[in-house]
Amino acid sequence: MERGELVADEIVLELVSARLEQPDCGRGFILDGFPRTLSQASGLTTVLENRGTAEITVIDLVVPEDELMRRMLARKRADDTEVTIRNRIAVYHEQTAPLIEYYEEMGALIRINGNQTIEKVFEEIDGVLSKM
Repeated sequence: MERGELVADEIVLELVSARLEQPDCGRGFILDGFPRTLSQASGLTTVLENRGTAEITVIDLVVPEDELMRRMLARKRADDTEVTIRNRIAVYHEQTAPLIEYYEEMGALIRINGNQTIEKVFEEIDGVLSKM
């Protein structure tokens, strides 16, 4: 993680699967930053099917890479160096970006412009969630 790489799919999927079995997830839940790979997405689909709740909505916050770099550097975290952030972006393109097509083909993808004010992004996300 410190190098900007992802945790193994099996580990993350096991953690998420165990968490979704908790009673407070019975009426729904929000996953932030998961899944990040096609393997995780496929595993999540299986977990949801086994629960009898295969319906899913995926929100993709779209932000230009230069803005992502600016925002991450502004956080001033020890692991937010330019090199690490560039690696995270490369890992995203290699492993996570294919999820866009995966969920788009399922009809589950909603894109939101993340390069707006926090209030506007919240308003758009709230609009999506209120329809569920």
